[in-house]
Amino acid sequence: MTVRKIYCMPEAVLRQKAKKVPKVDASIRRLIGDMVETMIQAEGVGLAAPQVGISLRVAVLQMPEEEPIAIVNPKVVKRAGERPVMEGCLSVPGYQGEVKRSVSIIVKGLDQQGKEIRIKATGLMAQALEHEIDHLNGMLYVDRIDDEAKLYKIEPEKNKIELEIRGSMPANKKTKTLVQCDFDGTITEKDVSFLILDAFADGDWRKLLDEYKGGRISVGSFNTRAFNMVKVDKATLQEFVKEKVRIREGLPELLELCRSKGFRFVIVSNGLEFYIDTIFRDLDINDIEVFAARAVFDQSGIKASYIGPDGSELQNDFKKAYIRRFLEDNYRIIYIGNGASDVPSARLADHIFATDAMLAACRQMNIECTPFASLNDIVKGMEPLT
Repeated sequence: MTVRKIYCMPEAVLRQKAKKVPKVDASIRRLIGDMVETMIQAEGVGLAAPQVGISLRVAVLQMPEEEPIAIVNPKVVKRAGERPVMEGCLSVPGYQGEVKRSVSIIVKGLDQQGKEIRIKATGLMAQALEHEIDHLNGMLYVDRIDDEAKLYKIEPEKNKIELEIRGSMPANKKTKTLVQCDFDGTITEKDVSFLILDAFADGDWRKLLDEYKGGRISVGSFNTRAFNMVKVDKATLQEFVKEKVRIREGLPELLELCRSKGFRFVIVSNGLEFYIDTIFRDLDINDIEVFAARAVFDQSGIKASYIGPDGSELQNDFKKAYIRRFLEDNYRIIYIGNGASDVPSARLADHIFATDAMLAACRQMNIECTPFASLNDIVKGMEPLT
């Protein structure tokens, strides 16, 4: 397999409608192999044949922690919903923009053996499929941006939002370092709130999750409505999380490294403060600052609320509100996260460690980050920092 050149704007091949593949043969399989190799080398989540100079209807994709897939002559047969997403492209380096993509899609085509396949996709996979099929039709994501203000330059390092927040804050004046870390799915192996809701919610909380992922409700609205379905008492939930939750390998080492370097370590999470505190106490960890949703328990369900750094209640941008405050306090920020919802905040950080959906989103938007599987990977990445 060969790493091929990635064609960038304004190359003409990117504006041509790609030709249908008449037969999936050895030459197409070689092309697919080269495209996969090229995509992985470029740290992308998808690649279309026109991006390597070949005007054929072939695309490859790779989601986090999954094997690459190829689809030949893809065709969208069904779309549902619409959501705003941030998007980037290997053929449009240095930029990212806000576009609208489907919440879910169904695509049919052929695999690399020429057999018919049908892919049902949501979230990032649906977004990536639509993005690559656009390429096959001679279209780039920038063509879908309806307002020039929604296109952001992200290279060499600063984008418009960073400049707005950082203002006249020169990097050489930053003498303090803060590690802002997500909790659910980052410190823990699985999302704790989802474990609780699956076990105890009296209602279809995943319908609300789909609304949140589709951009139709805020994270504050999702948690307020979803946790209101949980009627059990606090003690029951505390025992549940102590029994069910597993921590990623390397947490003691990460905390010790932060202490030895004098880095301030804080948790800023869309999860609930009570179960984060419970898990840390069970681990005999009592010195971590936690900013998360406050929970009030009563017979009608859990009432969750997000309190920002200024004391006001927030419905959106909870994590971003805290990173803005830390930047105002002149901290150098190291951001650690796992979800696509972490990206808007992480973009403001000086260093990013990402996994799972966040890693895929960073790669899709050409945001520089360091991947991790265990927290020990972060320790290795942070050791050279002073």
